[in-house]
Amino acid sequence: MARQMISKQVHQSQQYGGGDWGLGVAVSGDGDSLAFSHGGRDEGFVANVVMWPNRGRGIAILSNGVAGGLLQEIVRGFAEEYGVPSAPRTEKQVGAIDAAAWVGLAGRYAMPSGRDTLMLDVTVDAAAGLLTMSSPVQRRTMQLLPLKGDTFFS
Repeated sequence: MARQMISKQVHQSQQYGGGDWGLGVAVSGDGDSLAFSHGGRDEGFVANVVMWPNRGRGIAILSNGVAGGLLQEIVRGFAEEYGVPSAPRTEKQVGAIDAAAWVGLAGRYAMPSGRDTLMLDVTVDAAAGLLTMSSPVQRRTMQLLPLKGDTFFS
């Protein structure tokens, strides 16, 4: 039963997140690179478990917070240290954009988030070249960096 659990049973279409699933866990790779994982989040924590059974390696992470980006970096660091496969880090280059053009971006935005609507406040400090976005409910502020045109990343 354990072997069936970590064997590819179903392939999900991209509409449902894509990838292969065993019995209750996501499954990727084959042979030595076979991995199974399961993650989750609830208000106040994010968790992820990734195991490479044919390599005898695995990592379980539980963090307080609701952002999963840090978990991906921890898994990547683990993969680099212990020689297991991992998704490559996405590298982005900060674009050169006239900060004065950002002034019109300041304001309050509504973003659908599941069945809720998240309110985001965007502020611009053109003199310092800073665009920030904050969520009063999540009590979180992040700097937005220009990618190109009107596309930004944190």
